[in-house]
Amino acid sequence: MKPNELATIRYFNREYTEILGILNKNVFNIDLSWPEARILLTMRTERLTTMNAVALFLNIDKSYTSRLINHLLRKKLVNKTISQQDHRSNVLNLTAQGIKLCKELDTKSDDQIEKLLSGLDVDQKQEFYKAVVTINQLLFNGGK
Repeated sequence: MKPNELATIRYFNREYTEILGILNKNVFNIDLSWPEARILLTMRTERLTTMNAVALFLNIDKSYTSRLINHLLRKKLVNKTISQQDHRSNVLNLTAQGIKLCKELDTKSDDQIEKLLSGLDVDQKQEFYKAVVTINQLLFNGGK
């Protein structure tokens, strides 16, 4: 790619990161870091029940994943039980409080997108959506 093309992509990355608030200590003014929120949401959407599965799916270092999950355990958003199939391993599940928080995160994420696009007309919103679909297809095997 040409230097100006790379610069344009990097500019977009910086701006979008700022808009999403990813550099903020907490997500949506909730006592939860972005990585913790991502783990919770991924556990729910992908039905992941082990620390290793979470680390592998999110491509996060296992020791860091373990520390994040321990924070979620202390916050009572996740619980840990011994596996019935293999007593050497643990099974993770979202608590009722964790499920409730996931729903709140989903709502706040949707609201954030609506706010981001509020200045666009219907045609511009559709153009934005198509651009996101294209990015998902090119980089992420179609997205979800």
